[in-house]
Amino acid sequence: MLTTREVAAKLGVSETAVHEWGRQGLINKCYTDSLNRGLWEIPSGATVSKGHGGCRGRPARLVSITATPTV
Repeated sequence: MLTTREVAAKLGVSETAVHEWGRQGLINKCYTDSLNRGLWEIPSGATVSKGHGGCRGRPARLVSITATPTV
């Protein structure tokens, strides 16, 4: 479980993006206190792929992480 700042640093996004992904259901907020501070849980085996705006924009989405065997 990570704070908003830690999730933002780990994934290379703003803290606002972390909260937006929480509203979209991509990541889960596990604990919240009376000041609406909390801890986030990132699904194991997955990461969030950043979206982008513009003419052909696409939303953020969960991407599964798979290990590729090295030969």
